[in-house]
Amino acid sequence: PGASVTWDQATGSATMSVGNHTFTVWPGRQEVLADGALRPLTAAPYLDKDRLMVPVHFLAKALDREVKWEAESQLLHIVPKIAWVR
Repeated sequence: PGASVTWDQATGSATMSVGNHTFTVWPGRQEVLADGALRPLTAAPYLDKDRLMVPVHFLAKALDREVKWEAESQLLHIVPKIAWVR
């Protein structure tokens, strides 16, 4: 299942819901409201034309996922972690 994202014009924030997790970010603020708790981000989200750019590492970690970069196609994938069994 994917995520749903909403933009709140009144507060200037974007909220993403994934499963039972909710994340709210604001352009220019180096923090995220993650499941009701404010947490620091390594970089502040920012607006680029009509798109909000956010650091994905925090979201991937909070969702217990890995970030995979596909250099040839320049695509970023957030994927479930693989548990290796011996």
